[in-house]
Amino acid sequence: MRVLLDTHTLLFFVDDSPNLPPKVKAIIEQDDTEVFISSASLWEITIKYGLGDLELSVPLEYLFHDQLIADDIVPLSILPAHLVALSALPRRKHRDPFDRLIAATCLAEDFTLLSKDTAFDAYGVRRVW
Repeated sequence: MRVLLDTHTLLFFVDDSPNLPPKVKAIIEQDDTEVFISSASLWEITIKYGLGDLELSVPLEYLFHDQLIADDIVPLSILPAHLVALSALPRRKHRDPFDRLIAATCLAEDFTLLSKDTAFDAYGVRRVW
Protein backbone atom coordinates (compact mmCIF):
# COMPACT_ATOMS: atom_id res chain seq x y z
CA MET A 1 0.00 0.00 0.00
CA ARG A 2 1.19 3.52 -0.83
CA VAL A 3 -0.02 6.19 1.58
CA LEU A 4 0.32 9.92 1.97
CA LEU A 5 0.18 11.34 5.47
CA ASP A 6 -1.86 14.46 6.07
CA THR A 7 0.00 17.09 8.09
CA HIS A 8 -1.78 16.31 11.37
CA THR A 9 -1.26 12.57 10.82
CA LEU A 10 2.51 13.04 10.66
CA LEU A 11 2.48 15.12 13.84
CA PHE A 12 0.23 12.63 15.68
CA PHE A 13 2.47 9.75 14.58
CA VAL A 14 5.72 11.45 15.62
CA ASP A 15 4.22 12.37 19.00
CA ASP A 16 2.70 8.89 19.49
CA SER A 17 -0.52 10.78 20.13
CA PRO A 18 -3.69 9.02 21.30
CA ASN A 19 -5.44 11.10 18.59
CA LEU A 20 -3.97 8.72 16.01
CA PRO A 21 -6.28 5.73 15.60
CA PRO A 22 -4.53 2.35 16.17
CA LYS A 23 -5.65 1.25 12.70
CA VAL A 24 -3.85 4.20 11.08
CA LYS A 25 -0.73 3.70 13.17
CA ALA A 26 -0.68 0.03 12.15
CA ILE A 27 -0.91 0.96 8.46
CA ILE A 28 2.03 3.36 8.80
CA GLU A 29 4.12 0.76 10.62
CA GLN A 30 3.42 -2.16 8.26
CA ASP A 31 6.54 -3.34 6.48
CA ASP A 32 4.83 -3.39 3.09
CA THR A 33 3.45 0.17 3.37
CA GLU A 34 5.26 2.91 1.47
CA VAL A 35 4.76 6.11 3.47
CA PHE A 36 5.09 9.57 1.92
CA ILE A 37 4.71 13.14 3.16
CA SER A 38 4.12 16.01 0.76
CA SER A 39 6.42 19.01 0.70
CA ALA A 40 3.17 20.95 1.10
CA SER A 41 2.77 19.46 4.58
CA LEU A 42 6.35 20.30 5.51
CA TRP A 43 5.78 23.83 4.26
CA GLU A 44 2.55 24.08 6.29
CA ILE A 45 4.36 22.92 9.44
CA THR A 46 7.14 25.47 8.84
CA ILE A 47 4.68 28.34 8.41
CA LYS A 48 2.59 27.46 11.47
CA TYR A 49 5.70 26.85 13.57
CA GLY A 50 7.25 30.14 12.45
CA LEU A 51 4.07 32.03 13.34
CA GLY A 52 3.98 30.42 16.79
CA ASP A 53 0.72 28.60 15.98
CA LEU A 54 2.29 25.15 16.30
CA GLU A 55 4.41 23.63 19.03
CA LEU A 56 6.63 20.71 18.12
CA SER A 57 7.83 17.92 20.38
CA VAL A 58 11.16 17.80 18.51
CA PRO A 59 13.20 20.53 16.81
CA LEU A 60 12.07 21.35 13.28
CA GLU A 61 15.41 20.29 11.81
CA TYR A 62 15.19 16.91 13.55
CA LEU A 63 11.60 16.36 12.41
CA PHE A 64 12.37 17.13 8.77
CA HIS A 65 15.48 14.99 8.58
CA ASP A 66 16.23 12.47 11.31
CA GLN A 67 12.62 11.70 12.27
CA LEU A 68 11.50 11.11 8.69
CA ILE A 69 14.48 8.82 8.08
CA ALA A 70 13.94 6.93 11.35
CA ASP A 71 10.26 6.34 10.51
CA ASP A 72 10.97 5.56 6.83
CA ILE A 73 8.74 8.41 5.64
CA VAL A 74 9.66 9.69 2.19
CA PRO A 75 9.37 13.44 1.55
CA LEU A 76 7.69 13.98 -1.81
CA SER A 77 8.42 17.01 -3.95
CA ILE A 78 5.61 18.89 -5.61
CA LEU A 79 5.66 17.73 -9.22
CA PRO A 80 4.08 19.19 -12.36
CA ALA A 81 1.61 16.27 -12.44
CA HIS A 82 0.42 17.26 -8.97
CA LEU A 83 -0.19 20.83 -10.15
CA VAL A 84 -2.09 19.65 -13.21
CA ALA A 85 -4.29 17.52 -10.93
CA LEU A 86 -4.68 20.54 -8.63
CA SER A 87 -5.92 22.70 -11.50
CA ALA A 88 -8.59 20.08 -12.29
CA LEU A 89 -10.02 19.93 -8.75
CA PRO A 90 -13.52 21.30 -8.38
CA ARG A 91 -13.68 24.67 -6.69
CA ARG A 92 -15.43 23.87 -3.46
CA LYS A 93 -15.83 25.81 -0.25
CA HIS A 94 -12.75 24.03 1.07
CA ARG A 95 -10.09 26.41 -0.20
CA ASP A 96 -7.15 25.48 2.03
CA PRO A 97 -4.27 25.50 -0.48
CA PHE A 98 -2.28 22.87 1.42
CA ASP A 99 -5.21 20.47 1.58
CA ARG A 100 -6.04 21.01 -2.07
CA LEU A 101 -2.45 20.22 -3.05
CA ILE A 102 -2.46 17.13 -0.82
CA ALA A 103 -5.69 15.96 -2.47
CA ALA A 104 -4.26 16.54 -5.94
CA THR A 105 -1.09 14.65 -5.02
CA CYS A 106 -3.14 11.67 -3.86
CA LEU A 107 -5.09 11.63 -7.10
CA ALA A 108 -2.00 12.04 -9.31
CA GLU A 109 0.03 9.39 -7.46
CA ASP A 110 -2.85 7.01 -6.63
CA PHE A 111 -2.11 7.28 -2.91
CA THR A 112 -4.42 6.48 -0.02
CA LEU A 113 -4.57 9.48 2.29
CA LEU A 114 -4.30 8.94 6.03
CA SER A 115 -6.33 11.85 7.41
CA LYS A 116 -9.19 12.62 9.77
CA ASP A 117 -10.31 15.49 7.51
CA THR A 118 -13.56 14.51 5.76
CA ALA A 119 -13.24 17.51 3.40
CA PHE A 120 -10.99 15.32 1.22
CA ASP A 121 -13.92 13.03 0.47
CA ALA A 122 -15.42 15.67 -1.83
CA TYR A 123 -12.41 15.27 -4.14
CA GLY A 124 -12.69 11.51 -4.57
CA VAL A 125 -9.55 10.81 -2.55
CA ARG A 126 -9.24 7.37 -0.93
CA ARG A 127 -9.02 8.25 2.75
CA VAL A 128 -8.52 6.11 5.84
CA TRP A 129 -8.98 7.16 9.43
